[in-house]
Order: sequence, then structure tokens, then C-alpha cells
Amino acid sequence: MKEILAVTHGDTIQAAVLTGGEPLLQASALRYLATDLINRGFAIEVETNGTLSPQSLPGPVHFNVSPKLANSRMPATRRLRPDILHEFLGRNSILKFVVSNQEDLEEAESLVNASGFPPERVFLMPKGTDPETLAEGGRWLVSQCLSRGWQYSHRVHVSLWGNRRGI
Repeated sequence: MKEILAVTHGDTIQAAVLTGGEPLLQASALRYLATDLINRGFAIEVETNGTLSPQSLPGPVHFNVSPKLANSRMPATRRLRPDILHEFLGRNSILKFVVSNQEDLEEAESLVNASGFPPERVFLMPKGTDPETLAEGGRWLVSQCLSRGWQYSHRVHVSLWGNRRGI
């Protein structure tokens, strides 16, 4: 933790996105890190799958909540927690779904309706690891977002560099 906090000194870094696996599994350490960074003026975002409560984290934290859909092949009992999604509704948060087909879209729409998230806080992102797949999925998803008042999010790094890591 000290090493992470040491690199955050200086004027060039103003925001931190905490992700990788499920950050809320480390709630105690995450609370400590987020509080310290917020006290130093950082904007904090946490990317989560929405299965663990956000209540232990400070109020200013922004949550990108990306529930896994059936295409993940995880059982619904492990990937969906409607009670927890409802907790995120009362926080600074958005819902983001990775979508590849009509079935994914319908599942996402059902989760949005059940959770009560307003349309302006719902984002769809095309599934894909190459620019061509993203472009095709993106063209379809944009119209789906517009018709529902949702937002579109794109995997810009994949469009620019393909499926390379470390960029």
C-alpha cells in the first residue's frame, strides 16, 4: 500500500481508477487507499461487478458497475445481486453492460428495469477484441442506446491498438 501511495505524489496525477478482479473483495484496504487519495484531492473510480456492497467506501467514490450477463457462463446466483445493485443506485454510479447480441441486450434491459437506474446512468459497450468486431457491434449498439436514452461506451484502446496488453 505504501508503494501505491508513494507514486501518487506530484501534480500530474489527479484521478485513480481501481480495478482488476473485484476490488470490493479488499474493502478494508480499498477504503484506506480511497480515503487517503480523496484527502489529497484525487477523483476515485472503482470498477466492480456489483455483487459486493459499496457501503464501506467514502461518499465521493464513483462506481462503474458492470454486472456480468449470462454470456459469462456464471450462474445467476453468483453474478447478480439485485439488493446490492439497489445500493449502488443511491451512490455516484453508472451501470455498464458488455453486449454482443440481442439476448445480451434484453438481459441488460431487464436488469436496468429491475434496478431502477435512470437511462442517463446506463452504458452499453460492444463485446470484442479486434477493431472490426467492435465497429460492427458499435454500429448496432448506438441505435439501441439512442432508442432507450442510454449511453454508448467504446473500447477505444482496442480500436487503436488491437488486443495488445500493456498499453
